[in-house]
Amino acid sequence: VSFLLSTLLNNISKKRKGLILFGEKRSSRAFVILDIAFYIYAFFPSFEQTRKLISILSYINTELNFKEDSINKNKLHKIFNYYSFIFTSGNIFDLCDWLPFLSEYRIKLTPKIEQILIDKSIESDNPIILATLLIYSQYSKRFFREMMAAIEDIILKRISKISSQEEMMRDEFWYVLIFHNCPHIGTGCRNKINNIIGSLKKSNAKHPSEKICNLLCTFLEVKDSTGNKLKNSFFNWNGSNHFADQITYRTYQRTLFKKYHKNPYMFASIT
Repeated sequence: VSFLLSTLLNNISKKRKGLILFGEKRSSRAFVILDIAFYIYAFFPSFEQTRKLISILSYINTELNFKEDSINKNKLHKIFNYYSFIFTSGNIFDLCDWLPFLSEYRIKLTPKIEQILIDKSIESDNPIILATLLIYSQYSKRFFREMMAAIEDIILKRISKISSQEEMMRDEFWYVLIFHNCPHIGTGCRNKINNIIGSLKKSNAKHPSEKICNLLCTFLEVKDSTGNKLKNSFFNWNGSNHFADQITYRTYQRTLFKKYHKNPYMFASIT
């Protein structure tokens, strides 16, 4: 699976050199390739292969414009529905990158598949997974409100377990890092998170660890001109920020980013 998807990606990525993949009159061939790619991916939908398939979709999108072209978007939607069984059997940590992708491309899964993803996300007890699920749910106001209520309840239960000793060493502290700047949580939940951050600050920091802790807390407390926390922190609540277009693909140790600053390509470790 890895070899076949890499072969497809390496050839399709020639797009970055100015190659036209299909042309206006041969767009149907793109969906044949995507069908093949999804078929291969279905045998082993790991995290690495997910990134490769998302990259393939990103390159093809530059010609087919899935976001704006309703016909091509519907065709892509049908492919996701056809291969939706991947989401029922796959590991949520391998599939999580699909959530910001689906949000960005405004593609929604069936209610049955969504419920499976919700159950897997809650079972994972991972704030990053839950945050990406919340971003995905924004296509529907009702769905979004339901997800926010459920996730806020989880946040409150998790952060209530944070003791006054070695707060930052607790697994639950990740809920503080990810949701401290979430613009959607209620005032009560937001205040409890802020209280935890405030309790970490040391007025007379002497040890390096205390100084670092104060720097982190200061960063978490940064606000914009309107008095609200920045939506871009450890988690970007502004949205996926062209997620699929930013990352070409992730290798075992590195991610290849497109056009980082003025460099055409840049390797950077994210492990």
